[in-house]
Parts: sequence; C-alpha cells; structure tokens
Amino acid sequence: LELSEIESGVQRELHEVALTDVMRDAVGRVAELASRGEIAIEMIGPQASIGSDTSGDRGPIVTGDGHQLASAVGNIVENAVKYSEPGAVVHVAVREEGAWGEIVVADEGAGIPQADLDRVFERFYRVDRARSRRTGGTGLGLSIVRHVAEAHGGQVSVDSVEGQGATFVLRLPL
Repeated sequence: LELSEIESGVQRELHEVALTDVMRDAVGRVAELASRGEIAIEMIGPQASIGSDTSGDRGPIVTGDGHQLASAVGNIVENAVKYSEPGAVVHVAVREEGAWGEIVVADEGAGIPQADLDRVFERFYRVDRARSRRTGGTGLGLSIVRHVAEAHGGQVSVDSVEGQGATFVLRLPL
C-alpha cells in the first residue's frame, strides 16, 4: 500500500525535515529488532542519540515528507540488522555533501554479490531466497526506498563486498 501511494504521486504535505530527526526516528523503529538480534546501532551526526535535545544543530535540512523518509531509512536499517550476525554493529550517519544531505547505513553483514547490486531495488527481488525465508519480508523494502528517494528529488545507491557488508546512501537535495 505504501509503495502504491508513493508511485501514485499523491503528495502529502511537505515540510522542512532535519535528516538527524529522520535517522533517530528510523533507528527507533528498528531498535527492538536490533536488541533481540544482539546488534548494536551506532548513530553518527549532530544530535544523534535517541531522545537528545533537538534545539541545537539539527544537521542537514531537506523539504519532504518526514514519515516517508523515516520509513525509507527504516527499511534500510532493518535490512542491515536482519542480515548482520549477533555482536555486529550497524552504523547510521547523517552528513552534508555539497548541495545534498545524506543518510548512510553501513553494516558488517553478509554483503551483496556484485551480480545482484543492480537489481536490489527492484520489486520482489531477493538476493538469497533461502535466507529470505529465515529473515522474512516481502522484497518490497528497497523498492520503496528507491521510490521515496526519487519522489523527493534524490537517489539511493549501494556499495557492497560479499562477506564484508553493505553501505547504502540515501541522497536528498538540501
């Protein structure tokens, strides 16, 4: 339903959104899953901790739908947690690069084979169908991420080395 809503082009009300707030919201949504899996999530950026005072440096500001952005980042962080082993750390960072605000999610998990990198944002595409049964999901999460990024004038990319983890970057215009 969420993907259909995004694809339909129906715009929710757009506001100024601090990417640090998006990061905290997304990590908060996944915190219980990470705790159960014994995965640590480290947030990097201005006012990065959950529950921190947001009156100071809010980090990069974009115009958008905070709910959609948090959902997109939450999908990336959830995947990072699901595909990491107990004791691993998932790093989530906010940064400003020129005219772009970026949220970067890096994990120490299984990684993505080079042959699959171009397809991970397709609907229902699963890299490892056997492992997918164990981790659950519909195969729509990264497709939603791509559509949210594009609907906000941005993009999402992935870099990965199989066996060494993956790094996803969501870039949005400031």
